[in-house]
Amino acid sequence: MAIERAAGVGTRIGRSDIGRLADCPHYITINRTFRLIHTCMAGGNVVTIICTVIHLMYMISCPDTAVRG
Repeated sequence: MAIERAAGVGTRIGRSDIGRLADCPHYITINRTFRLIHTCMAGGNVVTIICTVIHLMYMISCPDTAVRG
């Protein structure tokens, strides 16, 4: 992001050290929105994985759904 590049922060992946941008309300809004969306997407991924595992377990437990060769 151009704001982070200009302030010299945000160069490390997985870190949230905003340094001089802590007093910038525009950046704080953008950062908070990004983190909220990122968290929701991560939660959605976890739900998807859980649903996939449940579905696979259901398919394995039902003899009618087995592939016959």
